[in-house]
Amino acid sequence: MEALALTDTNSVAGVIEFYKECKAIGVKPILGVELKTSRDRAVLLAKNWRGYREICEVLTRVLDEIPQTKPKLTVEDYLDGKRSKEQPNEKRDEERELAPYLEKLSENVIILTSTPRILYYLGERKKRDLYIELIPSEYEQWKVLREIYRGYKLPVVVTNNVHFAQPEAHKLHTLLRAIGSNTTMNTLPASEIADTTNFLASEEEFKKLVPRVDQ
Repeated sequence: MEALALTDTNSVAGVIEFYKECKAIGVKPILGVELKTSRDRAVLLAKNWRGYREICEVLTRVLDEIPQTKPKLTVEDYLDGKRSKEQPNEKRDEERELAPYLEKLSENVIILTSTPRILYYLGERKKRDLYIELIPSEYEQWKVLREIYRGYKLPVVVTNNVHFAQPEAHKLHTLLRAIGSNTTMNTLPASEIADTTNFLASEEEFKKLVPRVDQ
């Protein structure tokens, strides 16, 4: 492995430790973040330290201006399988889009996303360093992404949206997301749980996960 990227969800708290560990074993560290709201998702990768600074700045803005990016949920919110009616910021979050926050990022930051409305928004503005992200667990969405590719001729990258190291760690991942969201295993929203295929696959394992890409 020549390089490894860290893209924690809405956080760069682990960057320093990650950077030191990579340097210690001779692997090039790529610093980044996964920006995620209730409707949008994009991965930002820094080309250099200027890019990392931009990532920190846009992350701060997103977390400050979209309060419900990672809402803390309670068991009461899911009594009888229904959300509590008292969700004051929910509507505001649904109306906000992530794309405008990404528009002014410089050439020092690479953007990967599988969210169609981000691709349409930035594609119309001819945003550079923008990639269509194909994720095997989102195969049902590839048809839409193929149409976006044909319309804007954006470069394509295939990733696995990694959330855990080995397939058997999926249960632990689910438990940790329940703790992180202040819910239980039974009330954890599906949006908080990664697909069982979102592990750190080897090259051969990844080839088996990726369906044929129609060129």
